[in-house]
Amino acid sequence: MGNNFNKLNLSLLLLLIYELSMVIFKLDGLSISKLVITGFIWLSVGVAIYTFLKNYRKLKNNIPRFAFSILWILIIWNLINIGRGLYSDSGSMTTLFGNVFTSIALLVPFVIIFSIKTENIKVIRRYFFTLLKIGILLFVLFFVLGGGVINVTQIRILNLSFLPVIFLITTIHFEKKKYIYIVLIAAILLFYVSYMNSSRTMMIREILLITGLISLYFYRKFHFKWILKGTFVLLIAPFIFIQSSMDSGESFFQENLSSVSDDEMSTDTRTFLYVEVYEDLVKNNKLLFGKGANGTYYSNYFDTAGGDTDTRLTVEVGVLAILLKSGLIGVTLYLLLLFVAIYYSFFRSNNHFVVGIGFMLFIYTMLLFVENIISYSSHNLFVWFFIGVCLSNEIRYMTNFEIQNILNPKKYINEVSTIN
Repeated sequence: MGNNFNKLNLSLLLLLIYELSMVIFKLDGLSISKLVITGFIWLSVGVAIYTFLKNYRKLKNNIPRFAFSILWILIIWNLINIGRGLYSDSGSMTTLFGNVFTSIALLVPFVIIFSIKTENIKVIRRYFFTLLKIGILLFVLFFVLGGGVINVTQIRILNLSFLPVIFLITTIHFEKKKYIYIVLIAAILLFYVSYMNSSRTMMIREILLITGLISLYFYRKFHFKWILKGTFVLLIAPFIFIQSSMDSGESFFQENLSSVSDDEMSTDTRTFLYVEVYEDLVKNNKLLFGKGANGTYYSNYFDTAGGDTDTRLTVEVGVLAILLKSGLIGVTLYLLLLFVAIYYSFFRSNNHFVVGIGFMLFIYTMLLFVENIISYSSHNLFVWFFIGVCLSNEIRYMTNFEIQNILNPKKYINEVSTIN
């Protein structure tokens, strides 16, 4: 346990230092300070890659063969796209290796290796609750000192601190009461911060996660297997919406946001991204393979509106960012691996913990068509760790009691004693 325990914690800590530094010091452009801080993120990546290579065979033997094949092809394809970036005319070597949206973003799948140790579930859970406790204290501090006003920098810090909430809601029934209260308080505060920051996607994400938790309750209480089957079928919904938008000429976002009274909340900020990225890739014959790690696209909207460069390095919509960098091949591999992970969590698991993680990944996949920016970030690191959890034969074959024994040993012992 020791080596992987230390490596996971080290990778998490290095990434957190990077993200906090970028938020607090607002490092833009090329500078010595930014180069030093970027070193932390490369160390985090390095730890993951080293652990992956060292434990490659263990991972191969611990996840389904089909899933491992997809993962391996995706990693190779991502490495090819990083190599393509070396010969691209777009951007510099500094951008290619110093920006979290370029080559580093394509290295995130290596993080899946940390899931081969069952004890790491407890490691990441401990990390989650440490961040949440700090976040709650910081919120009170910022709110009191600011007289009820929280500035942009403070909101970004709180977003980092409260991020674990979205990975805990659907498995909250495995927690002790005091930890349940922490999750609930942090969830309420995250929703408030998201509202203040007009972050619609995070608000929707929390609502969907709570809906998922309610669905899980009925599944656990009454053994309604149709809930899992119906949820899995819903994965095709984004494709239906896209096809419908193409047929009608009016996007799903335009149709459903027009009734919202708040102008800022009702503004459609996604449709034009789909149009611009698609048209740029078709025009340059890059739809199938993408433009590589350093790839950019031309945005007529930002060229006209200003406020951002018209040659953009990434896209706010996750599926479009993957499409830009690695084309339809990359999108297919990424989505296929997510679908397989969700399938195994729903239909090949002996415990409700993995089923809960599957619900979280289901919501992540749905929102990949709306946001979920692709980068080397805490959010994506957590996602890939839990993809590994859903694919892990060892973790999926555990019973609820065995999972509980990892998370809360004392609670497990009490429950077993009560049953006996």
